[in-house]
Amino acid sequence: MRKISLIILALLCASCFGCGRNEGVPAPDVRINPAPHERQRLDISVTGQSTIIDGMRGELYYNIANSACLPLDYSKALGGIHPSFTQMQLFVVAPSDVGGYKAVLYRDMYESSDYYGLGVCRWELTGINIYIVRKDGKKQSVNLHEIDLKYGAHSYATCPTGSQGQYSLNCAFSRSYPIDISGDFYTLSITSRED
Repeated sequence: MRKISLIILALLCASCFGCGRNEGVPAPDVRINPAPHERQRLDISVTGQSTIIDGMRGELYYNIANSACLPLDYSKALGGIHPSFTQMQLFVVAPSDVGGYKAVLYRDMYESSDYYGLGVCRWELTGINIYIVRKDGKKQSVNLHEIDLKYGAHSYATCPTGSQGQYSLNCAFSRSYPIDISGDFYTLSITSRED
């Protein structure tokens, strides 16, 4: 009986000491970099049923690359975890002079800063969503990840046009070659390079 009482007392003390640590880590005061210089260009060529495309737009996703600059968040786990913060920025995907589309973006869109007194937090471009707006009002999207954003990376997205017999409008993604799908489709060839 005495052993059980000691265990209960120990658990009670542990829960009381953790009571003051249940606030989450506040979001950092993020600022846009006033003079970004790490320009990157995406060149997108379209083959196949390209007349179905009315335009494109995009979203950039940035995350803090070095979690050591963040305090532990004890509201999520008893031992604490480093929170993750994501910033999203819209970008323009415009028709290019040679057919297809192009986009210019900045890898250093957000200013690095010491938000919590634990060292400078560095923002890193970690993903891109490209939204294809079609003339029939339907939308399709392609997601690019860190590996697809390296300078010189080449990716392919093959998207069905939605003709009869096609049950899905999901685009098929490949890093090595265009994927052949049945029915009517178009293929985006996406090249990432330093600008």
